[in-house]
Amino acid sequence: SASRMSEQFACSVTVFGGNSDGNNPIYVEAAKGVGKYLAERHCLVICGGKPSGLIGAMGSAALANGGKVKAIVPAIFRDLETFGDVVYVDSLATRKEKLIAECDALIVLPGGNGTMDEFFEVFLGLQLKLWRKPLAILNTAGYYDHLFKLIDQMIEEGFAAPEIRASFFVSNDHVILVDTVIRTVESQSSSN
Repeated sequence: SASRMSEQFACSVTVFGGNSDGNNPIYVEAAKGVGKYLAERHCLVICGGKPSGLIGAMGSAALANGGKVKAIVPAIFRDLETFGDVVYVDSLATRKEKLIAECDALIVLPGGNGTMDEFFEVFLGLQLKLWRKPLAILNTAGYYDHLFKLIDQMIEEGFAAPEIRASFFVSNDHVILVDTVIRTVESQSSSN
């Protein structure tokens, strides 16, 4: 499956999310909940390694609870602060490629353009059957409700097949989200 590093872990999960906190404290709390619970469930956390915003909160919570974080960072950010076990790569494109390739599953926290870019890349890959990794969206405070409406609109207007809606899982509860991701990874590896 994913990288050799994941052998000592239940699974390896890439987390995408905002590099800022957002305007509502609930976003940071939810991100911390994801990091803490991934650590408790013995998952390797893989992320972009920026210590700010939701990704910083999530990664810090994972580390604070005995978890392990692998940060994949473009070399252009070598002088910036990072956290976790840092692996430098040559570009943003390579970072995104590795973030997707090295995990068993992906979780999307609230975020902006970068997070949307990452989500749509994984979503398209699932649609094209380039990979079959669980994709889970933490819909804190209904943050992604409009995204789901857009996806429904694509389907209604004939620009996407109805099956695409089933290629990701949504919850506003981080425990349900992480448990579902791990269960899906386990069932996929036992059916391989």
